[in-house]
Amino acid sequence: MIDFRLLRGADDSNVSMISLLFQTGYLTIKKKEIVEDEVEYKVDFPNNEVRKAFLEALLVVYGNRDLGVVHEINQRILRSLRDKVR
Repeated sequence: MIDFRLLRGADDSNVSMISLLFQTGYLTIKKKEIVEDEVEYKVDFPNNEVRKAFLEALLVVYGNRDLGVVHEINQRILRSLRDKVR
């Protein structure tokens, strides 16, 4: 759960990653709660496609890999996990 102030727009000198992800549509509000007279929100990716695209983009940037390589690695991991479950 996050404080509502993190979802507001940010100025150039103080950009919150959660605010940026919310403002660009990568995160959506899933649940609103009032905790000790403060509004808090549970946020999540709107769907699996957005989650996958975001995580692949992180791997491209932080893993210093091409998107095609990241996608192939991701597919191999998923196949391995599926095979282990069977």
